[in-house]
Amino acid sequence: SLDSGITKTQANRVSVDPYLVWKTGKVSHNVNTRYLYVDNKVDNGDTSSDQSNQSQLLYAEYRASTYINRLGVNASLGTSFISAKTASPLFTGNQTAKNSALYLQLEKKISKLTFNGGVRYESFSLNDSNESKPVFRAGLNYKLLKYTFLRASYGQGYRFPSIAESYITTTVGPVSIYPNNNLQSETGSNLEFGLKQGFKIGKTGLLLDGAWYRMEFNNLMEFTFGQWGPVRPPLFGAGFKTLNTGKSEISGFETTLSFERKGKLNLTGFVGFNHSNPIMLEPNKVIAVDNSNTELTFRNTSANSNGNVLKYRPRNQFKADVIVDYNKVKIGFGAQYQSKMENIDTAFIAPPISFYVPGIETSFTNDLTQYLLLNARVGYEPVKGINLNLIATNLLNKEYAIRPADLGAPRLVRLQIIYTKS
Repeated sequence: SLDSGITKTQANRVSVDPYLVWKTGKVSHNVNTRYLYVDNKVDNGDTSSDQSNQSQLLYAEYRASTYINRLGVNASLGTSFISAKTASPLFTGNQTAKNSALYLQLEKKISKLTFNGGVRYESFSLNDSNESKPVFRAGLNYKLLKYTFLRASYGQGYRFPSIAESYITTTVGPVSIYPNNNLQSETGSNLEFGLKQGFKIGKTGLLLDGAWYRMEFNNLMEFTFGQWGPVRPPLFGAGFKTLNTGKSEISGFETTLSFERKGKLNLTGFVGFNHSNPIMLEPNKVIAVDNSNTELTFRNTSANSNGNVLKYRPRNQFKADVIVDYNKVKIGFGAQYQSKMENIDTAFIAPPISFYVPGIETSFTNDLTQYLLLNARVGYEPVKGINLNLIATNLLNKEYAIRPADLGAPRLVRLQIIYTKS
């Protein structure tokens, strides 16, 4: 770590999560609540940048569910409330955010067709800023054959700016973060079509699930580099601020093959693959003008604008896991693959950040974000109720980065003992 990047934090957290479940006639009632208190005392070696923070969160949700015989419909009606308060120089003093919602979901089955739909009315407030909006979702599931199911779904999304995105003001090493309390809400939608097919080969049962999806985002919020502060040394006002970057789209397909074989030697596992095409639809849109009068766009803030691929998003991901169970011994193997991130903020591979933190550019140009990890585990149950597990992750000790500047963990081997009393 850079000397200026070392941070020591003493964190105190308290959470209480009471819940209540009861039934009146044919109606089931659920109440879930949470109180969370967090106090972080941060020593970053910089008395001019106090990052200590304290926050409280209160959450409550009530849901009633029933089956309406006359209509043949499963119905759920509920309401939720969240209140968050923070006190920190990190967020420019005291801030309060609230979210309340009322929702309804219905599900009806007609022969081989199952339909579900829902509506949720959201209301947000951040200090004196208020906004409300309804969102909708709907889905269909059709049993085509005994082990064949077709499905389709559509849903809307809505995200109000957070306290951090709107009010954060801090500096870490050569990077400063600036607030933006003029952010607009992010909205979007998701469309999906899928097929689930079950079949059997000998004593092995298999389940193949494939889906095509398309997500759209309006006013996508992302940190963007520019000269947002006073133009004076040593940083000359350079840093990041959350901006609405315009319209974007993520489309692709995902497939998973699950399998299970039972006998003296039990075998279970899955293989999954996801391919996505994350693109910016408005790459030349001016999203802001910084203090140096530079017009910022997605294209001129990207390290690689070829294809307008969104920043920090890999196109391909693969996961696999298999467990062999014989008598009292279990042996498991796993693999995880991620393709390289084609695009990041150009600020990370240009001065002044590249001068102070050259490792970010190195991890990007050396494709450390493309990796294959192998994991293994062995479990043994000597007596009923006691399980011994030897677990190894990143078996080959691969050097990799989940994203630039975020190195993944090296090989880790641990012994786990689980005792269960029935």
